[in-house]
Amino acid sequence: MQPSLKISYHRIVFLFLFLNLYLQNLHKLWAQEISTSQIDSVILVASELIQDNNNDSTLILTSFALDKSIELDYYLGQARAQVVESSYYLNKAQLDSSEILFTRAEEIYTENGLIGDTIQSKYHYLFLTRGAWNIYKRNFAEAERLLTMGAKLFLKEGDNRRYNNCLNSLGRINGMKGNYAQALDYFLKAYDLNEGKESLNASVILGNIALCYKYLGHVEKATQYFKEGLEMDIKNGWRSQMNKYNGLATIYKQLDNLDSAIYYDKKAFEAAQEFGNYSTAVISLGNLAQYYVLKQEFDLANTMMNEALQLADSVGIKSVEEQFDIIKAEVFYDEQQYDSTLYYARRALASTSQYSHRKFSSIITHLMSNTFEQLGVLDSSLYYLKTHHAYEDSLFNKESQKKVTELYTKMETLEKEKEINLLQKNKELEAVKKQRLLVLIFAILMVAGLLVVTLIYRYKGKLRKEELKQIKLQNDLEQGQADLYKQTLNMIHMNNLMDSLESQVKEIITKKSDPEYRKILHTIKMNKSLKKDWENFNNYFSNSHSEFYEKLTSLNDKLSNHEKRVCALIKLNLSNREIATILNIENRSAVMIKYRIKKKIGLEEHNDLNKYVQQL
Repeated sequence: MQPSLKISYHRIVFLFLFLNLYLQNLHKLWAQEISTSQIDSVILVASELIQDNNNDSTLILTSFALDKSIELDYYLGQARAQVVESSYYLNKAQLDSSEILFTRAEEIYTENGLIGDTIQSKYHYLFLTRGAWNIYKRNFAEAERLLTMGAKLFLKEGDNRRYNNCLNSLGRINGMKGNYAQALDYFLKAYDLNEGKESLNASVILGNIALCYKYLGHVEKATQYFKEGLEMDIKNGWRSQMNKYNGLATIYKQLDNLDSAIYYDKKAFEAAQEFGNYSTAVISLGNLAQYYVLKQEFDLANTMMNEALQLADSVGIKSVEEQFDIIKAEVFYDEQQYDSTLYYARRALASTSQYSHRKFSSIITHLMSNTFEQLGVLDSSLYYLKTHHAYEDSLFNKESQKKVTELYTKMETLEKEKEINLLQKNKELEAVKKQRLLVLIFAILMVAGLLVVTLIYRYKGKLRKEELKQIKLQNDLEQGQADLYKQTLNMIHMNNLMDSLESQVKEIITKKSDPEYRKILHTIKMNKSLKKDWENFNNYFSNSHSEFYEKLTSLNDKLSNHEKRVCALIKLNLSNREIATILNIENRSAVMIKYRIKKKIGLEEHNDLNKYVQQL
């Protein structure tokens, strides 16, 4: 059974008293034998030192504990030492080293059946370190899963400090994702665990609570928590007061209370000088320049910008130029000159990306999101809003990371008049361009008009030719119809004549039977409808009704030529008597033929054959 790692407060104090002795006589300790319980104590001290940001001492102790654990084949000590050392590199933002050490520790736990230590050991950072490492890697889903599990286990064991750490980390994750209401819930739970005790952790939580209220639009609540945390910072001399001053300044700027914003940014500048935080000092000067610009006090704004540039140059800060680009972008945004806003914002974003300044990138992307929203380009607005939330990582990070402040924009007050002149020239140039554009449009319209007239003239000529062609075709058709009717009438006339001759010959035969007369009668009957006459008729008919026979055949391809002739005569609107005369048959026979045709083409009894054929 593994030794317990639960130790009393007095034992921790005792170990701290001997820490210097460990460090001063480290070469002697390495040479001496040491028990596994002593190794556990050293690791526990190292883990406590991480909480106090004494990282260098942590690394010395974990290295010592790891070496001794290897000598004794003490696998649990090896795993624990590497987990704590992984936390050391995590605090240094050396993620690759942190991951390698943590992975080794997990392998030792798994290979040696020590995974139960994850639940039983209060100081063990399996969930906290792995969760924090995934936050750095922006693997929020995995980080949230691990930290939620860790929170449940630490709550069950009554380990409020590490339960508090899990809640804080879960709040950070939701803040980075823009879920400020959920983040606020985690931070409030974490703050309740402090039970009113003053601590640096409590101060940081108050700042995070204030930020959540600020982003949720509850500025009164945000102001309350900022001031509560600030009071604690000032009382204990903690450097986190700089962030509280900056937070209050941004709230009052949002409320258009520029005097209060200037007051708190001046306090932030003084605190930054006191703690030697030059980057925050430069930021505060940039904020002051912005506020003085908004108050139209350009001389003071110029003084603040010059001081910021001088301070940045003296301490080697390279981010000042983009700060003033941000100032300029914000000024154009307030003046609703959105194209100029995007120009300077993009330039500032390129600079901040080059130097990896997350805080400035967060500000710029938020400004660009608002600008695209004003322009109605909602997809771009959403893109930059998501990017802004990604950069907001720093709002919920540990104190070693700086909190993002409000929009920093560049305002070159000395060149204000020059810029106005430039804008005026641009307007004049735009007017000239518009005039030239109008002339060009007029010329294009003239050419287009001439082209349209030409096309219309050609089109009318083409229509006229087509019309003449149609007239000729119509004349030909009418001539064909006339020839057809002429041929038909001729056939009727000839058949009538033949009928008359036939009657006369029959009358002679009845009076005088002579074989020669019978030959004449036979000849008359045979020549009533000559083949040549039908050929001429078909030619004339086909010219006038070119598709008639094809349509007729499609109805029934077994119609006889005789039946087709009857249909053609019906198409000419001839009566049964006229059809019988032309075909040299009786009227009744003509009716019977029409009845057979009606059956063959599948026409129902109530349908009229004449009307049907007329429509073909």
